[in-house]
This record gives sequence, C-alpha cells and structure tokens, in this order.
Amino acid sequence: MFGIGFSEIVTIFLIIIIFVRPDDLPKFLRNAGRLYGKAKKFYNELIQVKDRIIKEMDEATTLEEKPKDTPKISSEIITPETKTIMTSEAVSSQEIKEDLSLTPLQKSDS
Repeated sequence: MFGIGFSEIVTIFLIIIIFVRPDDLPKFLRNAGRLYGKAKKFYNELIQVKDRIIKEMDEATTLEEKPKDTPKISSEIITPETKTIMTSEAVSSQEIKEDLSLTPLQKSDS
C-alpha cells in the first residue's frame, strides 16, 4: 500500500522491539493494527466520496448538454389547429384579465 518492502518492515519491527517493552508489545501491535484499519477505512471512504462527486459532475454536464440537442419550436411545427387553439386561449385569458380588472360596480353597469 505504501510501497514498503520486506527489509523496511523488518527494520520497523526491530526498532519497535528495541523501544517497546516485551510486556507492552502485544498491546502496542494491537493498537497499531486498529490505527491501520481506521486509516484504511478513512481512505476508502474518501475515495468513495471522490468517485460520487465525479459521477455527479458528469451527470450535471450531461444534463446541461441535453437542452442544446433538443429542437426549438419553429413555425413548421405549429399547425393551423394549434394556432387556433393558441389564439382562442389568448382571447379567453384576455377576457379573464378584463373581468378581474372590473370592480363590482362596473360589472353591474355593463
């Protein structure tokens, strides 16, 4: 994982044996193993987060590219039937706006 060879591991163990008492050696190695496990777990979680962020960024760029590929509405797509529907809706919405702008007294006079 860290590019440590056999000779480096043996050297590290010899230094540990020299500086740590034999009675405390199992406890020290147990704690070192736990520390290594936590570091490895943290590293794996960090890699997962990085991969998730990259995936979300790729999805976002894909979504940004899709609207560019969709065709725009042109006069060729609008048929005479749709023009009629659009104008009738526009008129009805205009009538609604006029009705809403009238006060109750103005409505009774009309």
